Amino acid sequence: MIINSFPEFTHNYIFEDDKSRMDKFISIVTAVRSLRNQAQIAPKEEVRVSFYTDQENFAKYLYQGRGYLKEMAKVVSGNIFDKTQERPSKSILYATSHTEVFLSLDGMIDVDAYKDRLKNDLKKTQAEFEKVQKKLKNPNFVKNAPDDVVEEVKGKASNFQEKLDSLNSTLSSFS
Repeated sequence: MIINSFPEFTHNYIFEDDKSRMDKFISIVTAVRSLRNQAQIAPKEEVRVSFYTDQENFAKYLYQGRGYLKEMAKVVSGNIFDKTQERPSKSILYATSHTEVFLSLDGMIDVDAYKDRLKNDLKKTQAEFEKVQKKLKNPNFVKNAPDDVVEEVKGKASNFQEKLDSLNSTLSSFS
């Protein structure tokens, strides 16, 4: 081994497309696990999921990897649709930059209890959002507070607004 030359780098061993598809696949598994956690579904239970994507190549890759989805995220049924199709009701959503993942809660959990939990979370988030908005509407706070503190409060307001939109969207899907 001492007299052999060290291997040289070659661009033939860079597989950017494979890396990109695998990164997307990992984000899908993470999304399903996150949704399971959000709905408090046990990790052993199998779930029904719908995927909505406009990326045809990734849809094929996802279809080919359905066995891995079953193994890694306990997906018993995973339908893949174009984003133009109608979204399912009684489902919760996790949106990635390339795919919308819907986890069906119908028959999985007590939907009424879940809706009550969402409504409570909505009330708490609304109260926090109003508190932050009150600070931002106070001219003395905006004028006297350091710029980084004002930006931090604006960031919190933006995060609360996104959470409110998500909660309202989820609640409307159960109506």
